[in-house]
Amino acid sequence: MNLNITDIFNITDTRNINVYDIFYQTYLEDKEKALRWMIYLRDIKDGLGIRVISSILLKLQKDDLHMAMKIAQSDIEQFGRYDDIIKDYIQYNSSIQSILIRKIYEQLHEDMELQKEGKRISLLAKWLPSINTSSDYTRKNANAICNDLILSKRQYRKILSRLRKHIDIVETKLCMKDYNIDYASLPKKALLFYHDAFMRNDKDNYTKYLTQYKKEKNSDNRSFEEKLNNPRYDKIINEWLK
Repeated sequence: MNLNITDIFNITDTRNINVYDIFYQTYLEDKEKALRWMIYLRDIKDGLGIRVISSILLKLQKDDLHMAMKIAQSDIEQFGRYDDIIKDYIQYNSSIQSILIRKIYEQLHEDMELQKEGKRISLLAKWLPSINTSSDYTRKNANAICNDLILSKRQYRKILSRLRKHIDIVETKLCMKDYNIDYASLPKKALLFYHDAFMRNDKDNYTKYLTQYKKEKNSDNRSFEEKLNNPRYDKIINEWLK
């Protein structure tokens, strides 16, 4: 059965669907619509929060390298997480890797300066792969990024460790029994994973958030086209289509 993006715009499980084939079929006919759909699928705030960016980018680099490079160079993290792209670093061609390593280098240096000043930093360090992880694939990605940054393994570990301690992440707050958490800013997966802990330790605030979230979701009567034409997507789409 041939599906198009309208058929599955509210899908929550992509395991049995070839997302890229549907994306690229639309891309050949209407680039803007396909790109907006990709963002909508990943968007953790106004979309479905499904992690599809890397799987699409890995194939798009073969079909349209110029567009793949634009996507890699842009601030796609505003709709998801840094590891949406960097988790498969070793599978990208040299052109994409060069773009990503430049982004990582510049953001790490900016974060290190901000950390020295006691200011808020990005979440890049949280999502960069660790050298000493148990996953062989993740270690390969970490080693490749470490090498391309021209850092020793020790330097890489120390940088990530220092920056991760500075990041105000949910896990740290949970360990410290600090539930002053902005639930609206959390990815859907984190909300599901920590649901019981939130209900047990911060029931009033968490319940208030869930009530408001359900109210807003039930009152969302926007059409598929209206969801794709979210003004939040305009800037990045215009950059890609230049």
